Amino acid sequence: MGVKVKFFRGLWRVLVEYKGKRKCKGFSKEDKARQVADKLRTALDIYGTDAFAILSRQKQALKPKDKPKPLFRSFATRWIEELEMQSLSLSTRTSYRYHAEKHLLPYFGDMLLDEIGCPQLKAFVLEQTKKYRRDTVRLDIATIRLIFGEAFREGVVERSPVASLGKFIGGASRRKETVDPFTLEELHLLEAKVAEKHPAYYEFVLMMARTGVRIGEALGLQWNDIDLDKGIALIRRNIPIHRQVQRPKTKSSERSLDLSPELVEALQSLLRRRREEWFAKGETEMPKWMFCGQRGEPFQYSNFRRRCWLRALKDAKVRERTPHDLRHTYASQMLLAGEPLSYVSAQLGHKSPEITLRVYSHWIPGTKRLATHALDSRSAENPDWSWEMNFREAVSLLYSWSQRGDSNSGPTDYESVALPAELRWPVIMNKAVREINMLAVCRKVPILRK
Repeated sequence: MGVKVKFFRGLWRVLVEYKGKRKCKGFSKEDKARQVADKLRTALDIYGTDAFAILSRQKQALKPKDKPKPLFRSFATRWIEELEMQSLSLSTRTSYRYHAEKHLLPYFGDMLLDEIGCPQLKAFVLEQTKKYRRDTVRLDIATIRLIFGEAFREGVVERSPVASLGKFIGGASRRKETVDPFTLEELHLLEAKVAEKHPAYYEFVLMMARTGVRIGEALGLQWNDIDLDKGIALIRRNIPIHRQVQRPKTKSSERSLDLSPELVEALQSLLRRRREEWFAKGETEMPKWMFCGQRGEPFQYSNFRRRCWLRALKDAKVRERTPHDLRHTYASQMLLAGEPLSYVSAQLGHKSPEITLRVYSHWIPGTKRLATHALDSRSAENPDWSWEMNFREAVSLLYSWSQRGDSNSGPTDYESVALPAELRWPVIMNKAVREINMLAVCRKVPILRK
């Protein structure tokens, strides 16, 4: 009984005899054979005949719980490669890849998947919130959640540690979009400076300011999308930051835009100049893109922002904001002018008027809360406030009447209440009914008739 090493027939053989069982295995090198023999002597004392597995010609299958866990780097890298096979938009795949490569791999790359738990994720979130905006951290969490979800489906981990974070990551959720529009005075100053010092971008800025179109949608406009005689533009494509043309953001984003007379005039002028410039070069046709550079390619957003936008804001002495705030400016000014909520929502490409109301509710006339005046006396010293409060009372009565579902008979409750005479003017009543109808779009109550 024992373990021996002998050279026989061109191989160094390890011979084992233990409790009536014999095993033999050959090796081409003596050092390897003696290493295995030493391991066997130790293993026989501890495991008995189970130590023969060392000499087995077939690899013994390990139990799933004993399988070695991969590094986060190797698994995440493979997950990134598999993104190309998924039915995701290019911008979504680019976002996931960016957050995985720039934020997750540097932090978790050298950890085993089963070593990453709630404490490690909490530490990561805390560190990221010190360096990046909340939306950036939110996308980091969304990306690592997908990675661990795939690891769970493949049986690599027993559960996703992201789920254990719970309310801890609540602070990293999406914030409500901040609306910071320009005033009309600021807008006109900005447009004047762009026209004066950056004329190549003037019509591009005017398009965003007069229609509320998204930046990528404006970049994707072609001349065959415009009917200058009818004053409409069709949104059919989008050019995001990665500059690959794709369909608009959502189905509701594919829409028809109404163009203002000033915008139509500017586009007609642009069309004439464009034809003259390209035909003067000897070209048989001009570029299909409406807003393009000297080579006929659509503007690059980064160039527009650096060369035109930031400089024009500084020249106009207007507080710095993003080009997307032109969209907010359009929406807020249209609502302040009394345009129907449903019309503004359709122009913006929102899925429903409820989305528009949620974002721009503070800019709808008559919806501003008057809690600051709740303790003030309704004296003649505050005629404007008294008028608005009475108007709100009238609206409240009309709304209560509309909820009864009786949209054909007269508002008997309103007729029986004594209100100031100016509130009975048809124009005031029309404003009240219009506000009620605007609320009815979102609350699904009967529409009032003027």
